[in-house]
Amino acid sequence: MYLMTTRQRAAVAAVSTLLVLYSLPAAAAPSVFWVSDPVAPGQTVLVYGDGFSGASAVRWERLADVTGTKAVTGTVTPAQARPHCVKFVLPPNVRPGMFRAKIDTPSGTAEIEINKPQLLWAQGDAGTPGTPGGFIRVCGKCLTSDGRAASIRLVKNGTATLLTPHRSEPFTLEAKLPAKLATGEYQVSVSSGVGLNAGWSTPVKFTVNTPTTLPATVFDAPPPSDNVADNAPAVQKVLDQAGEHGGTVRFPAGRWLFDTGLTIPRNVTLQGLSMNRTALCWIDMAAPPPALLLATDHFKIADMSIYARQYKRGIVSDLTTPTAGNVTIDRVRMRLNRFRNHMKPEEVNARYISAGDGDAIRVGGENVEIVGCDVYSSGRPIFLSRTVGGRVFDNQFFIGRDGWYCLSGNNGLLFERNVITGTDLQASGGGINTLDGSIVSQNVYYANNIVKSVYGGDHEGMTSDGPGGIYYGKIASVKGKVLTTATDLTLPKWRKDWTGGAVFIMDGKGQGQYRQVVSIDGRDLTLESPWAVEPDDTSLISITIVSRNYLLIGNTFTDTGVALQMYGSSVGHIASNNTSERTGGYYCFGRNYRGVQPCWYIMWLNNKIIDGTVYMAGPNSMERLGEAQIAIQGANPNVTPLPAMTIGIVARGNELMADAHIEVTAEGAFATFPLVQDVVVEQNRVSNAKIGLIIGPHAAGVLSRSNIFTNCGVGIRAQGDVTTQADTFPGCGNEIVDDRARIKAEAAEGAKVRAKLDTQPGPLLRLACSATTTAAPFADVTGHGFDGIAEGRVVPTPGPHGLAAQFDGKSCLKLAHPTWLRTSSFTFAAWVKPDAVLGNFAIASKRYDSVPSPFILVASDDKLLVDGNDSDGNWWKDKVMSPSVLRVGSWTHVAVVEEAGAAVSLYVNGKLVASGNHPVPRSLNDEPLVIGRDPWWVGNPEGVTPPALQAFTGFRGAVADIQLWSRSLTPSEVANLAGVVVA
Repeated sequence: MYLMTTRQRAAVAAVSTLLVLYSLPAAAAPSVFWVSDPVAPGQTVLVYGDGFSGASAVRWERLADVTGTKAVTGTVTPAQARPHCVKFVLPPNVRPGMFRAKIDTPSGTAEIEINKPQLLWAQGDAGTPGTPGGFIRVCGKCLTSDGRAASIRLVKNGTATLLTPHRSEPFTLEAKLPAKLATGEYQVSVSSGVGLNAGWSTPVKFTVNTPTTLPATVFDAPPPSDNVADNAPAVQKVLDQAGEHGGTVRFPAGRWLFDTGLTIPRNVTLQGLSMNRTALCWIDMAAPPPALLLATDHFKIADMSIYARQYKRGIVSDLTTPTAGNVTIDRVRMRLNRFRNHMKPEEVNARYISAGDGDAIRVGGENVEIVGCDVYSSGRPIFLSRTVGGRVFDNQFFIGRDGWYCLSGNNGLLFERNVITGTDLQASGGGINTLDGSIVSQNVYYANNIVKSVYGGDHEGMTSDGPGGIYYGKIASVKGKVLTTATDLTLPKWRKDWTGGAVFIMDGKGQGQYRQVVSIDGRDLTLESPWAVEPDDTSLISITIVSRNYLLIGNTFTDTGVALQMYGSSVGHIASNNTSERTGGYYCFGRNYRGVQPCWYIMWLNNKIIDGTVYMAGPNSMERLGEAQIAIQGANPNVTPLPAMTIGIVARGNELMADAHIEVTAEGAFATFPLVQDVVVEQNRVSNAKIGLIIGPHAAGVLSRSNIFTNCGVGIRAQGDVTTQADTFPGCGNEIVDDRARIKAEAAEGAKVRAKLDTQPGPLLRLACSATTTAAPFADVTGHGFDGIAEGRVVPTPGPHGLAAQFDGKSCLKLAHPTWLRTSSFTFAAWVKPDAVLGNFAIASKRYDSVPSPFILVASDDKLLVDGNDSDGNWWKDKVMSPSVLRVGSWTHVAVVEEAGAAVSLYVNGKLVASGNHPVPRSLNDEPLVIGRDPWWVGNPEGVTPPALQAFTGFRGAVADIQLWSRSLTPSEVANLAGVVVA
């Protein structure tokens, strides 16, 4: 099945418009959904909403900061005006501050405020609330301005209390609460010091409570029995005594040895003398308990060390009950290493396989504090689940084998000044996610952390993973806050409650809005509030998880797969002043991640990439060797009709020093469909890169302005809809390479070819290996034009029926017109004769670069392997592997039959030898079909270990009679291709 091209969709829309033209009401006044502040004079404001077609002028006003002075006003012409978006530049010759603007359109005027402080959330020293004498912390944007003094205002019953922050930063403020402040509910607002009364933010709620403390009764732990593992009963007895009414169990200097876990009752504190003097130690238990220290909630552990070798988890609290939380872990050192001392390889392997996640700290709920800890784990050092009002400061977390750090389902989390280090060669990274089964993760301040030396798995520095979705399609009706879907929802068995998830309007009327779900009844969803622009039968919606309001500030990422990755439904994140060195860089992309998940309203501000070398890294570790990026992408979601996946993105003030570039494009996309829309790339500095800025054919409404590209081979490669203004190109080989006309022509030709091929039962291509020189194409004898272009030395050689193509391990054939070869069901067939059967050698792959692929055929030793990616980019779990069928110097007929949404079948010499069920849609792409290599499935010629470094190690041998069909052939048809007579 093929999707309509942009031109076809436009034609359909035009006909529909003519049919209803005289019944339409007058166009509604424009509405605003999002404004891209903070923004300084001379910078671009991106306004996303509805009804901006024909916007002609923007009347701006810089508000006064001092009573009695006048505002400064003026008018500018938009740099771009599109139906959903207006971009205009603030005048460069005014002072920074707060602005108002009126955007004039034929249907009315939209009014906006720019740089007004916006509070996303507030929390205090007791979790969400604060206490008298404690502190209030507010997080948001535009909280400071031009060096002026910011203020926090608390209002209760009409009485205001004004606070001066002792910590004042653009995205967070903190102030001490007065010791005599009355308890109760307050409205808190912020002024950055500009705009007078108009400069106060819209208030948010904040509660001040009487402080609650754990009971003060002190119990002394029994003295340890040196080197005897029988301390548990005596210590547990004292813990239970303290638990009767609450209290502190005091551990003096000493070392306690245990052979079983301890249970911490509610309202109990374990208080040591210091990390250096008090140690709780466990022997190497054959059957370790579920946790070394197991608790429910309301407990504290402080000033001690914890040692264990064989263990399952360290400190564990309840994560699910309504009372979960109120956990304090301060100044605790943990050394949990399953692989200490002398271990035989088989012992290491057995322990590795059976050990589990190895969480050192596994806690969650309201009011979690982890401060000043030093945590070394055999797996995950920290797992936070559904933390509300959490504070994690000044810790060192060391990641073990296959471990990662996990901050899941949070709502109000301050995660600052932590150092996260991989201490095993298989240690991975981690991030802020919904992988604990949550539907929403929001309001996280992740700042001034260091993440380094993680090489295992996908080794992300910080990723916002959150798979899942329950609906994509049309709506039946909207009545206020109630939306009814056109068809039934798909609720997975493992996640029935989708309260807090979001309804995103992906396309059509109301595009760019989302609302969180309050309740679900069948196909009726009650939302948090009505729509500003009500959707209709043109609207496409997705119901999925939501991650929003992450403030990622001043972090450093070194030797990780990516630095920051906004993956899954990401809305309203800001990444500012981060540094990347030897990572894949910074990524945001809407994609199908077991649900159609958009990426909206993201800002990349003043980040750095120092060393852009990417080696076996990038998103999902798919990039074998390449450059780091600031990547603004929309991955093809493989749904019909296609929606815009990534909208309203700003990349400003970033510095890419070497071997790194900015990219606004899509992966696995269909021709020129605009999956990425309305992006500003401004005032960035890119040096020493092959290409400074790539605008892919899948982008629309991109503004490139005032960037400096220095010593780049190409400054800007324009393949999609882009407007350039005042960019400069010192030392660049080419300033702008404009491929738009060529790509448009190829897309139009490709649409014609695909339409023609859909009606033909025969093969899409069949290569004849008759070239006399390596520069000549291997002709497609079907006449469809899919000729093979040799890269390296590919020469004709005798085949089973005529000539074959001989590959030397350093060569391949790239088939022409890659965007034309895109089909969900297909059959690939060829004769293969390997020259070696030791190692992995790709025979054919639907990709040249490291992007998700629907099809990879590999010679794995003397077996055949069929692999690929689904529409989420995940590798197939059910690999299709043949028995031993390949022989050096012998011809074997191979056929791979893929049926969309069903089975993948592998045939050898006309007979079915293996199959796998793959109901998830394949990841379709615009990559060429390549014979003889794949960027990931690299081989090892002659069995040498390690192989010599080269561009790739491909198939060594001959391939003949290469055919591709746009349908699934029947078993008898496959047998006929192999010359097998079917009785």
